[in-house]
Formats: sequence, C-alpha cells, structure tokens
Amino acid sequence: MTAQKQTDETQQRSEEYFRALIENAQDIVMVLGRDGTIRYRSPSASGKGVLGYQAADLIGTHSSKIIHPEDGPSMRAAFQAAMQRPGVTLLPQCRVRHADGSWRVLESMVNNLLDNPAVAGIVYTGRDITARKQAEELRLAKDAAEAASQAKSEFLATMSHELRTPLGVIVGYADLLEEGTFGQLAPKQAEVVQRVGQKARELHDIISTVLDFAALEAGRMRMHMQNVSTSALLKDLKSDLWELQTRSGLTWTWHEEPEVPTIVSDLSKVKIIVKNLIGNAVKFTEQGSITVVARSWQDGLEISVADSGVGIPPAELEAIFQPFYQIDDSHTRRYQGSGMGLHIVKRLVALLGGSITVESEVGRGSIFRVWLPLQPPETTAAQA
Repeated sequence: MTAQKQTDETQQRSEEYFRALIENAQDIVMVLGRDGTIRYRSPSASGKGVLGYQAADLIGTHSSKIIHPEDGPSMRAAFQAAMQRPGVTLLPQCRVRHADGSWRVLESMVNNLLDNPAVAGIVYTGRDITARKQAEELRLAKDAAEAASQAKSEFLATMSHELRTPLGVIVGYADLLEEGTFGQLAPKQAEVVQRVGQKARELHDIISTVLDFAALEAGRMRMHMQNVSTSALLKDLKSDLWELQTRSGLTWTWHEEPEVPTIVSDLSKVKIIVKNLIGNAVKFTEQGSITVVARSWQDGLEISVADSGVGIPPAELEAIFQPFYQIDDSHTRRYQGSGMGLHIVKRLVALLGGSITVESEVGRGSIFRVWLPLQPPETTAAQA
C-alpha cells in the first residue's frame, strides 16, 4: 500500500507539473481528433490569451472554422500529411481568427499521437508571430520604397547632362538672336526672343534644382575642393546675376569686409548656395533691397543675404528647410518655385562642413547667414 501510494503521489505531482507548464505557456496547445475537431485547448487560446475565446468556445469546433479561408488548402494538406505518419510535422504559417474578428498569424507544428492511447489525437502547438510579421512587412515596404526612391534619384542624377544641354543650347541661341548676331530683329521679334530666353532660363533653373536634389538623395554629389577667393566669388556672382538684378527693380548692395579669408571649398557648390539664397530673397521681395555681405567669422567665412521682403512667420523658420515646403497656400500661388531651394542649400552647406541660420520678421524681411570653414571636413575632402 505504501509503495502504491508513493507511486500515485509521484504521478499526481507529475500531472500537476505538466498541467502547470501547459496552462501557463504563451504558445497555444490544442489536441485535435482524427477528423480535425478540437478536443482540448490550452488557456493561452482563451480569455486574454492569443485568441481571446471563452473557455468552452473552441471545444467541439472543427479547426477549419477559425482558419483563414485563403490558408485553408495548405493547412488541410499539411494536416493530411501529418495523419499519414507519427511524429512532428511543421505547418505553414497561417492566419487564425481572434474572438474579436481580427486575424492572428501563427507559426505552428503538429505531432501525430493518434497511436498513443494516452492522447489518441493530433497535438497542435502554435506561436503568435503577428507582431513580427507586421514588422517584417513594414520593413519590406520601407525597403521597397527606399529602393524605388533611390532608383528615381539615380535616374534623375544620370539625366543631368541630357536635360541641361538642350536647354543651354536654347538659351545660347536666344542670346545670339537677341544680340543681333544673325541680323537685327524687329522690336516685336526681339521681345518674343527675350521671352523665350527668359523662360528657358527659368526652366533651366528648375531642372538644375531637381537634378541637384536628386544627386544629393542618390549620394552622387561629388565635391571638387579648391582655393576660393571671396573677392573673385562675389565678382562672379554679380556677373552671373546681372540680368536678375536688372529685372528685379530692387536696390542691390554687395559688400566685402576687410581681411576676408580665402577658404578651401567647392566653388560651384558655394555659388549654388548663394544663388539660391539670392533667388529666394528676390522672389519674396517686391520692393526694397537685397544686401549680400561677406566677412571673416569664427575661423571661417560668413556670407549673409538680407532682403526687405515679406518675411517668415516664427513658427515656420525650421520648416522652410524641408523639401517641397512652401510657407502657405497664398505664397504658393503667388510665388512660383519648386520648394527645394532652401533644402538643397542646407544639405550643401552641411556637406561643406558649414552651418546656416535665419532671422526674419514678418513684413520686414529676412537674413540668411551661411558659415563655411577655412578647411573642409575630412569626409568632404575625401570625396574631392
């Protein structure tokens, strides 16, 4: 009797042990009959568990009732394969209906214990991988979107020559016609040619902006470092922007303070930065002045562009550097532009190792200050 009692107690403790494991497991455990009917399900399938059903909801229910219709064929095939041989069979991932009507993705396997008299069924074990699956799908979608964006940027960057060259030819011939190289034009003809040249230049600027943006996004913006003389830089800018100054009707001031340093930087990128700032200033200034100042500042060169235009609301001073951003709908309609100029300026300034700040007051104008170091940062110099 003592031995039998000890055996019974040992068996009881063993049953309690394994029951505690099953009932506290996060994975779902079910026992299915030969026909696929659920005979047992662990507590993890009910209440606040993985599937949220009440205690008696699943017992006696055919397992196919809670499997997503699209996943039914593959699950039936796997279940039939498991019926043919004892042992463990991995199942394909499937969606199982939650009590609230949503779907959970389960990773599962079955163990054929039909020949085991203690079980006489198919033991199903499932793990909820819904969160992991959603994270994988988001990552794949993000990767696909980034790949598409990169492909777009690569395409636009490689189209630089093909798009700019024809426009350059149009602008060049328009200038020659306007100058009378091929004979004098009638006043009406000269006016039309002038308009053609002006619109071609505007289109050239827009395409250049788009291509610069694409090159930055694709990581194909190469740097060509050289000694940049501030005096020569301002002289080139005044020459390049002479027509803009003439058409603007504004008062222009160019000032270079004494002892302005020569810096090592990318001359073409510095010109793009300043031209964008000046073009932006002109666009938002109907009357008044544009002032460009170069000075020595904190072991580097500072170039400021000030205008007496509409100004920028304080709440939008940070947002103006975002791509495609326009101050508001009224400005978008009134002042044409791609909304990428200031974003490109900020990106280029960062590539050159500098910084940009802006001060503005609505109705009184803005001032943008670009600071560039005497020497480029090591990462930029390596690209030169």
